[in-house]
Amino acid sequence: MNRTAGIVLIYLSLISLIVGCAETKTYKLKMRKDRVPVNETITSPDFSDESFKTILVLPPPGSDPDKFADIISRIERECLKHGISVISGALTGAIQTGKGSDLSDTEKAIIVAGNKGADAILQIGSWKWSRKTPTRFFILNKLDKRGMFKEVSENYYNQWKGARKEYPGYILTFSGKLTDVDSGNVVVSYQIESARNWNMPVDYVATFEDHPDDEEDVAVITEEPAYETIDWEKADENTVSLVLSIIMAKLK
Repeated sequence: MNRTAGIVLIYLSLISLIVGCAETKTYKLKMRKDRVPVNETITSPDFSDESFKTILVLPPPGSDPDKFADIISRIERECLKHGISVISGALTGAIQTGKGSDLSDTEKAIIVAGNKGADAILQIGSWKWSRKTPTRFFILNKLDKRGMFKEVSENYYNQWKGARKEYPGYILTFSGKLTDVDSGNVVVSYQIESARNWNMPVDYVATFEDHPDDEEDVAVITEEPAYETIDWEKADENTVSLVLSIIMAKLK
């Protein structure tokens, strides 16, 4: 081997050693298990801080009461846990189907509730889960030495030009109103929204590296736990319990 060839071989060996020793840059994303729900509930200035003793729970006007039996049952149980009596579900059905009167369902309910000694009427407007949709959004600034993804709003996420990741979930929405029987006034207007991945049983942590085909993007290396294997039934139950707690906060 001549001198030039030897120098070239040593040079290539050094390059190979440097490349082999170079660490692949990684990035970390941590999704905390819970986050604050969207609560746009409005309380009337006439609302009293005194807890209600007895309430009447109604499904949405004109709806099939059977379709809301489960959630009404859950609300009833929560009320009983806090010492609040609930008017029989059989009466709510009678109010929905009552004939021989030009009164609205709300007016009928106020009359029935008043006759039974109820303090308030909780009428459900909606209780539904959305289709699966992105609900948590993260962006990464690769120039940031910390190498950490940051959670941001959907609008901010949509404007971000660098690496980003979104995670889907189902959203539970509740709307309804609380009517004071004595005055007939609506004292609370509920509007609550919470996603299942805002109420996970555990934190989610993922590690990423630079994407081999796109310098702006990253590729996942590890997940703990794997996103799809999270106990989503528990997350759904946590979501329902959270929304119920917000409803109950105005009743107890």
